[in-house]
Amino acid sequence: MDRTLTRKQLVLATPYRGGAIVEFPATREWRTSGSVALEGDPEALRGQRALDGSLTVQTPPGPVETWLAADGAFYIEGLAPGRYEARLVSGALACAVALDVPPSDAPVVRLGTLPCRPPVPESGR
Repeated sequence: MDRTLTRKQLVLATPYRGGAIVEFPATREWRTSGSVALEGDPEALRGQRALDGSLTVQTPPGPVETWLAADGAFYIEGLAPGRYEARLVSGALACAVALDVPPSDAPVVRLGTLPCRPPVPESGR
């Protein structure tokens, strides 16, 4: 089911031979999955380093954090279609990931393998 019901039942008393219309608002649950690979060294985010990592996505309501699987895979709920910036941290490794979530009717939007770009070192300081 790709919808969340805020209320699942309602007690209703209608008059004899009467009727009623009851609305149950159903909000869409957005589910997104994919994997992350370090740009230039795809195997760097595998095994224990991936398991130690966390991916934090910046959203309008606030940051959403998720963990990685051993192969760098992630799963996030609550990302509506749009573009998001994320930060992956695993020990001393930190890199940036861009998530482009397309509009879709699929139960889970699969983003594929996303490149994780290390920050560019500042020069001249």
